[in-house]
Amino acid sequence: MESYGEAGTIAEEVFTAIKTVVAFDGQDKEIERYNKHLVDAKKNNLKRSFFTAVSNGCLWFFVYACYALSFWYGVTLILNDRHLPEHEQVYTPANMVSVFFSTLIATWNFGLGAPLLETFGTAKGAAQKIFFVLDSKPVIRKFANSGIVINDAALEVTFEDVHFSYPSRSDVKILRGINLTISKGETVALVGKSGCGKSTCIQLLQRFYDPDMGQIKINGIDIKQLNLDWLKQKISVVSQEPDLFSTTIAENIRYGKLNATQQEIENAAKKADIHTFIQTLPRGYQTVLGERGTQLSGGQKQKIAIARALVRTPEFLLLDEATSALDTTSEAEIQEALDSIRGTCTIIIVAHRLSTIRQASKIVVINEGKVLEMGTHTELMDMKGAYHNLVISQGLTETLEEKGNRRRSRKFSEANKSINEKEDEELEDTQ
Repeated sequence: MESYGEAGTIAEEVFTAIKTVVAFDGQDKEIERYNKHLVDAKKNNLKRSFFTAVSNGCLWFFVYACYALSFWYGVTLILNDRHLPEHEQVYTPANMVSVFFSTLIATWNFGLGAPLLETFGTAKGAAQKIFFVLDSKPVIRKFANSGIVINDAALEVTFEDVHFSYPSRSDVKILRGINLTISKGETVALVGKSGCGKSTCIQLLQRFYDPDMGQIKINGIDIKQLNLDWLKQKISVVSQEPDLFSTTIAENIRYGKLNATQQEIENAAKKADIHTFIQTLPRGYQTVLGERGTQLSGGQKQKIAIARALVRTPEFLLLDEATSALDTTSEAEIQEALDSIRGTCTIIIVAHRLSTIRQASKIVVINEGKVLEMGTHTELMDMKGAYHNLVISQGLTETLEEKGNRRRSRKFSEANKSINEKEDEELEDTQ
């Protein structure tokens, strides 16, 4: 069964990425990979078929042997009773035929039921895996309708010395003591090298996992104590590759808030800068998207995903590499859409392309699971540290306006410093 499962996974994977397979002429390779996983299943089937055939042969041999034995023994008993008077005879041809047909029907039904024993064996193996999953006790009880509900309008998130490693790789530390505070309405960008723990922070905030050490708090309350349904309603997520469904645009947006009205859907689409495009379609919001939204461009799919995230008016909008796969034009359009909602909710951005996060109110540089630097774009560029190196490595340069602002800010700081020093000197002279 495991071999069949692995082969089925490969088949599903190939059909999902069929364009890539054909583009790289990988049909033969994928067929070989599929057949390789079926070799074990083939060997197992040969063994099973052999034993099934032998057992069936033995079964029917004993069935017909029983028939022969029944006739032989029955005839022997009849012949032994022939010398007795008729009223004293116990074994007669009629009795023998009755016993024979009883044996025939019983063995025939047994023969019909025997092949089902193999089915029961297969079902037992499958049931073992199913019941293993059903009997396992989840660490995070996603369906438990209990916990604290926060009624405050302003929600502040705090990471306090958070350590974490994934259960499948418990020996690899992803986070090594993250300390971070995110206030209401802030736009916070998490940047760093791949694998440093940026996306992990978002997953922990959604409670896909719990930290190994430390706490994540909202308004001073550990999120483990919060009502999970309430927490989910406060968070919206836009990932790098949005998952759209083969239904209407309206239903795809409504997925963010199941009881959303048409007006709420349109308002969310306007905020995501996709309303005008939808209006140009023949059926508007009732246009049916293809599977996974294949009829739309990358930027259009991402905007619909943003509209879906905004329709529930979230407290926290999480953007996990939301624009990394888009072209420059689409990225700029989505950036404008995000700028329009800045301040209405807390936005946490995970980004590799640093051009998208210059306007963030706080940029957090994470390295090897720890916060290395924190500040605005201008502050971090002045530090000439890890963030500055990342910006330079991506070939990004500051505009003349940004350089002028930084220069003026530095001169203003120096002027204030000199004024304060003079005031201190005058104060000392008077004393």
